[in-house]
Amino acid sequence: MDKLAYFNISAVDGKYQGQGLAKRMRQRAIEIAKEKGYTGCMSCATSFYNQNMLANHFGLETLLERKYADNYRSFSRMPKNVRAIHTSAKIMGRLL
Repeated sequence: MDKLAYFNISAVDGKYQGQGLAKRMRQRAIEIAKEKGYTGCMSCATSFYNQNMLANHFGLETLLERKYADNYRSFSRMPKNVRAIHTSAKIMGRLL
């Protein structure tokens, strides 16, 4: 792989969620990476929703996964609604 594009963690403000903005931003980022000659992409995904979007809509595969409960002592003190969607951190990637 000659050039690898890294997509940083992205988030959409709550009042704009559910409108497909994250998908459109990620799709455009992949298009730009291809235009610039990148041959692969990777991203860190920390929530279930982001991991699902990257896998199901963009074909990224899990390269490495770390469960929060196994790696962070303070995980059990996080609010339940946060823990529910943040069970692991994944490094995900694919060829372009």
